[in-house]
Amino acid sequence: MKLTQKQLILIVGIGTLIITGGLVGVAWRYKENKNNAAVDANVITQENLNSATNNPGNTDDYIYEVYAEDQSEFLPITDSSGNSGWKHLMNESGGYSIDFPRGYAASFGDTQMKSVVLRGENLNTIKIGAYPTTSTELPNEDDFQATVLEPTEAASLAGVAGKKYVLRMCDGPGCTSDYVSIYAINNSVQYGVSFYGDRELDATEEKILESFAFLSPSDPSYRKIYINEAFNYLVRYPQTWTVRENESVGNYVKIMPPDWEEKTSLETGPGIIIYGYDNIIQNDLVSNSHQKEINGLIATQQDEGGLVTSRVTYFPYPYQDTYVRVSWDTAYVSDYPELESILSSFRFKTRY
Repeated sequence: MKLTQKQLILIVGIGTLIITGGLVGVAWRYKENKNNAAVDANVITQENLNSATNNPGNTDDYIYEVYAEDQSEFLPITDSSGNSGWKHLMNESGGYSIDFPRGYAASFGDTQMKSVVLRGENLNTIKIGAYPTTSTELPNEDDFQATVLEPTEAASLAGVAGKKYVLRMCDGPGCTSDYVSIYAINNSVQYGVSFYGDRELDATEEKILESFAFLSPSDPSYRKIYINEAFNYLVRYPQTWTVRENESVGNYVKIMPPDWEEKTSLETGPGIIIYGYDNIIQNDLVSNSHQKEINGLIATQQDEGGLVTSRVTYFPYPYQDTYVRVSWDTAYVSDYPELESILSSFRFKTRY
């Protein structure tokens, strides 16, 4: 029998999960509504994820690909203040935080960066995810493509009532190890924490689960993440700010404060402008040109005159002979200290 591309992808992903000593990739799928048409997800794309999560006519049918590469540098991971010797992970895209012991590597589990996978040598894999849902009900046992090994139990995530499932995914010649998943719905988002390699949580895993928290929009440290696929970069920005894009003009992006309409004009305004640029401007209106290191990137920063004076930072784009230009009107620097914090979060992604 000839296998389809989708079947081959699933077989390869599941087969590698059971290889001890190194996780190269894993794929798993959860189906929320079996009666709807399935989403074509042979590859992970933003279009497929948007289609699955935003269109009521489609099933929530996800396939995640998990890489062994450590991507901790893209996540705010700090020392835990509540658990001595542990680390604290805050995922703004997913809207959650969690503590975990040292020894785990972190990587993203999807293109939207809403799920995170924690792996470590001789440590069980943990996956944390958050995805929009149109349903107000958690899945029943017969909603899963995975085998439900034990009766579903009541559980909670950060005080929100949920369910605990013990599962095993089999598709093709192999099966995943048994795993425990705890799901809950909060503010139209379904959250899940899964512990692979177990049918019961041990004391450490219970402690990890207890540390899970929803990020509060009122928390000043909470930031949204903007990801630009054209130039493969990301920045973090305050939750009250707004992103506007214009792909027809060099992938022009503007990140604006909430009161931008009160202060903007055709020539200038508050906020940050980001777009691709062929070269670094050099003329008599340029001053204070210098090199600046930001997240390991050596950028050129300078003030450029004209109708207004702009603080401009040029990041060499690593995949072709061009730059990503980040700028703002210097007249607004004192009003918006967030400009520097947004710039300091700039980095190129190594995946997706």
